[in-house]
Amino acid sequence: MPCAEFEAKLIDHANLPDADRRLVSEHVAACAGCREYLAALESMDRQLEAHFSGITAPDRLRTSVFASAEAPSRIPELLDGAGWIAILGIAVAIGWYERLMVDVATLAWIGASASVVAVLWLSLRWLSSSESLK
Repeated sequence: MPCAEFEAKLIDHANLPDADRRLVSEHVAACAGCREYLAALESMDRQLEAHFSGITAPDRLRTSVFASAEAPSRIPELLDGAGWIAILGIAVAIGWYERLMVDVATLAWIGASASVVAVLWLSLRWLSSSESLK
């Protein structure tokens, strides 16, 4: 039985960085359980490669797999655009107020509109990153 802290490293032994592979190899040299486990993994890998090496997937399977893969969502990009528009709206509203002294009611409508867009942007951005939309 392999040591718990080395089991995952033994499974991925061939793909480990050199430093990790040396550490695992040193441990395997001293540990009979890990040595047996690694030998069994390597034997199984050789047998699987020998058995499946000449098999290729049919073209219709490849086509259906690639067709079923979803294209990345454009929602985050659209939400980022809406967010930047809201930020720009807030900046313009502040600039108008400071430079042109727009009346308070107009400024309030501009600020409220920009705030609503910003809140919607943040909410939709949060929702798009959650698991519920995936």
